[in-house]
Amino acid sequence: MLPKKFSFISFNWLQVNWLRVLIILIIIMGIFWRVSNLGRRFYWYDEVFTSLRISGYTTVEFVEYVSNSRVISLEELQKFQRPNPEKTALDTITSLAREEPQHPPFYFLIARLWLQYFGFSVPTIRSLSAFISLLVFPSVYWLCCELFSSPFTGWIAVAALAVSPFHLLYAGEARQYSLWMLLSVVSSLALLRSIRLKSKTSWVFYTLTVILGLYTFPFFMLSVIGYGVYVLGRERCQFSQTFKAYLLSSLFGILAFTPWIIALIKRLPERTHDPNTSWMFEPLSLPSLVVRWIGGITRLFLDWGFRSEDPPTPALILVLPILLLVGYSIYFICQRAPLKVWLFVITLIAVPTLALIGHDLILQGRISVISRYYTPVFLGLQLAVAYLLSSQLTADSLKKWQQTFWQITLLFVLSAGVFSCVIISQSRIWFHQSQIIQRAYIPQTINKFVNISPRPLIIADIGDDFAVGSLLSLSYEVDPHVKFFFVNSPKKIFKIPENFSNIFVFSPSQALQNILETNHHYKIYPIHATPREEGVLWELKKEE
Repeated sequence: MLPKKFSFISFNWLQVNWLRVLIILIIIMGIFWRVSNLGRRFYWYDEVFTSLRISGYTTVEFVEYVSNSRVISLEELQKFQRPNPEKTALDTITSLAREEPQHPPFYFLIARLWLQYFGFSVPTIRSLSAFISLLVFPSVYWLCCELFSSPFTGWIAVAALAVSPFHLLYAGEARQYSLWMLLSVVSSLALLRSIRLKSKTSWVFYTLTVILGLYTFPFFMLSVIGYGVYVLGRERCQFSQTFKAYLLSSLFGILAFTPWIIALIKRLPERTHDPNTSWMFEPLSLPSLVVRWIGGITRLFLDWGFRSEDPPTPALILVLPILLLVGYSIYFICQRAPLKVWLFVITLIAVPTLALIGHDLILQGRISVISRYYTPVFLGLQLAVAYLLSSQLTADSLKKWQQTFWQITLLFVLSAGVFSCVIISQSRIWFHQSQIIQRAYIPQTINKFVNISPRPLIIADIGDDFAVGSLLSLSYEVDPHVKFFFVNSPKKIFKIPENFSNIFVFSPSQALQNILETNHHYKIYPIHATPREEGVLWELKKEE
């Protein structure tokens, strides 16, 4: 809670002109960055699979369609990226259960309805995530009022969240992570209200949030476990009526998720051996893990596109203050807040963190370095920081220099977010995309060589999910007159289509290169507009 001397009757923060203007301005900027430039960033691998699932087609169906030794138009490719009459919502659910059970269907069904109503385009599909992200603002404010009994803490939390680079990135991406954040906030709020009101209606609503959360992302289960630890701790480890209500509500929610748990268990062994997901189970050294954990925390407040392999010294100057702020915020809330407040924040942070880090340390892997898996953890960290700042900014006992220090700290947090958001809003790719999109993000090469050709043809391997995702991403970069020819088994003889002015080969395997040069008597030459794009696109020329 806030200091006892503080009163919203005797002191209204809205009367402090600079703070009022600053927070309102920050929130407006956060809204602007979420709704602008939605079509600017590259529509990357993960997002094209969102569109593929929304369409209701499976990867197998896509490969079968394009692997019939004929030229494919851009319009035919885009058929697999939007809702169509041939497939229903049930097909969307089925395709996820068969090929990507780690992604439950709730978000994808909402997105399908969204596109059926508004029509398909990259800005349209991303606008759903942006809209959901905006709903997080009032939800976080309400959560702070419920948890801290402090509207001021709510305004600080909303302002920090509005310009958080982590939240901005996923607010502009066609994935379910903004929805996961919203449901994490709403479920937390529902739990706290249920504990306070002790009504059947409130517990039913909490159960509904658990069901929707689990059907958004399976890791929501970690939050549910964290809620249990919180309720048990709040009830002093007694099997009270409140704990029984929590247990019953949560069990109903988990029971409703059982059909998807079965699908997940059936398909999980296949996903762990899939080359597109198996990298998450490859071990990393402890120093590498620690560096990435620190990077994940930092990106919640500041992100200029740094990577773990960048020189550490410049980053350390900015990273260290953020780590100190986060660490002190956790210490402060544990020391100053009542048990029912600090225990909620700590369990929100600790349970998912221990589960992710424990997995990698015990079973060996790198799941814990994926920032988006910490979505509820980041909510807890931002609540702790907001509590610290609001408490110190309104404390009567602080000296003048201490008040100035905390005002500067607030400005630092918000300025770091604004700085990050400006950079992100002007970029086409970001750190979490850079590794996987090297095979598709070649805009300058595409514009310089492919789109200017009068009758271009792109030949490509289509052997796995990674190739499918890369090629569908590429389809958003080329002009409508570009045609495609897919090779599913490059070791087999195939006839190269004729009557094209230029023939390009996209990220060819060694087997495809060999058959083009040996059986078709072509020479294959790498072409690129920038050094970063080298080795992705090649051009075929007939031997003289």
